[in-house]
Amino acid sequence: PRAALLRRWGGADVHITSLDLRNNFLVDVATAVLVKHLQESAEAQRPLMHLYVSGNTFTDKGVRVLVEGAHRCEAYPRASSAPRLLSLGAAEAARRTLWLSVENQRPPLQ
Repeated sequence: PRAALLRRWGGADVHITSLDLRNNFLVDVATAVLVKHLQESAEAQRPLMHLYVSGNTFTDKGVRVLVEGAHRCEAYPRASSAPRLLSLGAAEAARRTLWLSVENQRPPLQ
């Protein structure tokens, strides 16, 4: 269901800058869907800038998949000449890096 939802959003003329999936009991297999969204949004020049996945059940391997996927999509850091992302609010509109929040996994990361 989450993959289908992200695909539908990807086809819409919407720029998702922040995605909050905290405390959803997501497991490592969900990271593939999230990485695909990171890649597709980067290719569309609409990078995801905040990804909150704290309080799920990712292992060290799942977190590594997210970090490496974000690196591979080559959207971060954004060029200093990139347009400001007003949907992030005035204080964050010039953000150039992905804010990836993965703390408090159950069980804790090693």
